Amino acid sequence: MLKDGKLYVQDAEKIIPTLSKLTQFAKDNNIRVVSTADFHTCASKEISSNPDFINTFPEHCMAWTEGVDFIKETIPKGLAGYYIVGCSQESLMPHLDIARNVIIHKDAFDVFTGNKLTEEVLKRINPDVVVVYGVASDVCVNFAVLGLAKRGYKVIVVSDAIQNLPTANMVRIVHEWMKYDNVEVKTFDDVIKKLKG
Repeated sequence: MLKDGKLYVQDAEKIIPTLSKLTQFAKDNNIRVVSTADFHTCASKEISSNPDFINTFPEHCMAWTEGVDFIKETIPKGLAGYYIVGCSQESLMPHLDIARNVIIHKDAFDVFTGNKLTEEVLKRINPDVVVVYGVASDVCVNFAVLGLAKRGYKVIVVSDAIQNLPTANMVRIVHEWMKYDNVEVKTFDDVIKKLKG
């Protein structure tokens, strides 16, 4: 998100104001926020000292290191009910059901393969609509959108709250999203209208 980050997504800072508004809207309306966060080790398939920037990347979001964190605009407002689903965790604890903020650590681009409990988290939460945003739109966001769509969830991607890598073909990626009747791409203002409506 930030220029001093280990794997900075160019222009990601431009979406920070919208991310902040989404975070505040969720707090004000008691909407559950499920964040995904890379949580890699040196053995992770995605990590390489000679990365191709398609399937492999340099070290980033390394487990238990400084910087594996939220930017201040997206820190869950009020840490009561904060629940982390670890990569090596074997089962979900009962307090997931009352947590407004859930963080799924993942060790792959795809949250569904990067954490074996993702499916169970979704089943327990059972959302009517999943609003997706973040970085990078052609990598982690793309896997989340397609994974949710294939599982039948209604998905709204916030177009002004995502940012792709400079080499991404976003026209092709959005075309893939639009193949699913349960996926919409909307601006922040339109998403808020829809959620309030």
